[in-house]
Amino acid sequence: DVMQTIRVATWNAEGMFSDGAMTKRASPHDALSTLKNLDADIVTIPEFGVNGRVDGGVLIAIRSLGYQIIEVPYDDPTMPNYVPENYEMALLTRLPLRSHTLHRFANSGRRFVEAHIELPGNKNLLRVIGLHLDDKAEKLRLEQVDQVIELANKAHVGQMIVLGDFNAMPSRSNVAKILRTKTAGALGSVLPHAFMRSMSKRVNEMAIGTTIARLLAATTLRDLDTKHRLTVSAKNSGAKWLPSIKIAKIDWILATSLVKVLEYKIFSDVGSDHRPVRATIQL
Repeated sequence: DVMQTIRVATWNAEGMFSDGAMTKRASPHDALSTLKNLDADIVTIPEFGVNGRVDGGVLIAIRSLGYQIIEVPYDDPTMPNYVPENYEMALLTRLPLRSHTLHRFANSGRRFVEAHIELPGNKNLLRVIGLHLDDKAEKLRLEQVDQVIELANKAHVGQMIVLGDFNAMPSRSNVAKILRTKTAGALGSVLPHAFMRSMSKRVNEMAIGTTIARLLAATTLRDLDTKHRLTVSAKNSGAKWLPSIKIAKIDWILATSLVKVLEYKIFSDVGSDHRPVRATIQL
């Protein structure tokens, strides 16, 4: 097989690809500009937009960049203010898509995607799992990651990439060690703003680190960013007044051992609370 160099990316766009998105700091036009600037062969976009409300012109523009689009409606009744037209994820690929399957997390009904993608000059298919784990509690994420582990460990010839918004930090990072302390939890519980109290509680659990630790221990996957660079800020649709300063790593690109990393880049703020993350890899 011929070695191939490709770019893979994950970017929680906070619904930016559709009008009426959560983020008010950017538009579908900005989302398309960011996608073009990413210039990745495979992109996972948690919170792509509102299911059924991504304008047809936006989809045409994405296809004009060479992408096939797999839309993945969350259909998650546990989400706040749930309606059938809720948020969706997308997986985009400029490489030939052989097949894909939408899976459901048993504890929420939220969907995630598994795709088999052709690599030029390579007879083995690249397996890609794109996901967005729950942001409410570590217990829920652990149940969901057990499903991912079972799927990842099914017999497959070739390399595998798992990427997306895990809402989970690396346990050994200094940021996580601080955010999961009882002191941080106590301070968060007395914040005057209800949304901030809720976010503090969720971040306190994201910092526990067991979700990522379990996934890496139970599979052949490894983190492609050994520096554990931060990917997300607290400046989101519910807290637009906060500074756009990166505070944690919860967006991940994981891959099997034979994947070689040539570059790993965290992009600047483009209007979402999550920064786009891109890896240039050889496989």
